[in-house]
Amino acid sequence: MNVNKIMGEVRGKLAEAEKGVRLSQWPDTDEGRESAVSFLEAVAADVRGAISALKGEEG
Repeated sequence: MNVNKIMGEVRGKLAEAEKGVRLSQWPDTDEGRESAVSFLEAVAADVRGAISALKGEEG
C-alpha cells in the first residue's frame, strides 16, 4: 500500500475520532471512563495499524 493512501486513511480515521470526541459526552463515572478508554484504544489501534503498514508489517 502506498504512503499517501495509508496517510489518507489515517486522516479519515482521525477526523472521525475528532468528530466523536466533539459529539460524545462521557460522564465522570467508572462507566464513562471505561467508555472513553475504549474509544481511545480504538483510535490507537487504527494508528498502530497504519504504522505497521508503513513499516511493511501488515499481515
